[in-house]
Amino acid sequence: MVDKDLIQRLADKNIIDKKHLIWWQLGYEGRQILTEEEFNKGLETVSWKVEFDGKREEKAHDPVEKEFKIWTKETVPILLKTINLGGEIVNCFVSVKPISHDNGIRNLEIDKKYNCSLPVYETPHIRGLVVEQKDKFLFWYPFTYGFEIETYATHRLYHEEEKMSIIVNPISPERFYHNVIRRGWSDGKRNQTKAKKFCSEKEGFEIVPYYEFDSSKKHVTVYPVKLRNARLDFPVFFKSSEELGKIDIMGIGYAFLESNYPNSIFFWELPTHMKRNVRDTLKNSLGLDALLKTSKDLEKCVSGNKNEDYVLSKEREEILKSYKPGDDIPF
Repeated sequence: MVDKDLIQRLADKNIIDKKHLIWWQLGYEGRQILTEEEFNKGLETVSWKVEFDGKREEKAHDPVEKEFKIWTKETVPILLKTINLGGEIVNCFVSVKPISHDNGIRNLEIDKKYNCSLPVYETPHIRGLVVEQKDKFLFWYPFTYGFEIETYATHRLYHEEEKMSIIVNPISPERFYHNVIRRGWSDGKRNQTKAKKFCSEKEGFEIVPYYEFDSSKKHVTVYPVKLRNARLDFPVFFKSSEELGKIDIMGIGYAFLESNYPNSIFFWELPTHMKRNVRDTLKNSLGLDALLKTSKDLEKCVSGNKNEDYVLSKEREEILKSYKPGDDIPF
């Protein structure tokens, strides 16, 4: 159950941004939720003398022996934890990057050699605010605390009671969506080669998190959906329809919430059989009724109209020609 009142209070204090909702897909890269006992068993304590914190060129203090907890397993651990955050009791999650990932063992030896602290991601840290665990996903909010997102820096705050750092703004939502699409959708051909743009403010729509979506209002949101045989489910955007109580499926895409295109969504439309997957997911997971369009909506593609936003490959064009209006498209 989503605690909307708590989320709103944290948003009012600029601790989170309600539009910055992201998710971790459980099972991907070994991500799994553990008990505290299981989490502690996977940690190993290492120590060395440290005199540089963060930047090696700036000496922080005389060398002191310091202990670090590292994660020695291949899986990416998730520990659900309740903490006190500025007087609010909130559900967060703790994680740590496996030392075997991304040359972690080699980097550890370098940090030892030069008397440096381990990077914050390679020791247990508070990653974000848990919204809910739903289906095979952990939905969560990064902490923002009013900081702007930086590409090459990680802000952190130290939580004295928990004795670990809170990661602030680890990744922007648009970058998160874009990375998911790039990892799972980069191969093969697409009917639509250029993303379409939807400016929510210009169209009179409001971008909201999925748990606040109301099909009777002019809302647009995103939810992960399995569309093909890929390791990751894709971010699919949908909006309320002119037909009361129903929704229109826009497609896979990413949203710019601040940057150069504020409140703009860039998306690729989906073929009918993928929209069917979206419809079923939204019905089963969120209780929403999506409008499903068929090949009748794609007839203009067959006519050879070169002014369309997408171009069909020769093979798919031939398949379309063999189908009658109203049939389901097999790709």
